Amino acid sequence: MSSVAILRPNKRLIDPTFLYLCFRNPSFIDYLKSNFISGAAIPRVVLRDFKKAKILLPPLDEQLIISSLLGALDDKIELNRQTNEILEALARAFFRDWFVDFGPVRAKAEGRPPYLAPDLWALFPDALDDDDKPVGWDRWPM
Repeated sequence: MSSVAILRPNKRLIDPTFLYLCFRNPSFIDYLKSNFISGAAIPRVVLRDFKKAKILLPPLDEQLIISSLLGALDDKIELNRQTNEILEALARAFFRDWFVDFGPVRAKAEGRPPYLAPDLWALFPDALDDDDKPVGWDRWPM
């Protein structure tokens, strides 16, 4: 049998976001694991034991500041994660265009205008050989 507890903090004493951040804190998780985990097959914290757990509780105004700062950091981390995903997708797209599809070579061969910076554009030949690879390029086993 499993159960779920709903925590409704007294908002005059504790900021719900601060409480959430406390529960996500690896130190608090380790504290729970070390002191209150029961059950071998399905580790869990029983409600009566959970009520014994202690958290450090600064004054409410400090909790709100901490919640705000950590929330802003979490938002920045998420934005960076999304940015990294976009950059990785762009890198894959460039690699595929340049070294699989030979986009710049084909564009040059067809007389299309450059779509790369001049120094990059100059690195690509303007024709494909009989093996459908850029002229002057060789295939090597990895």
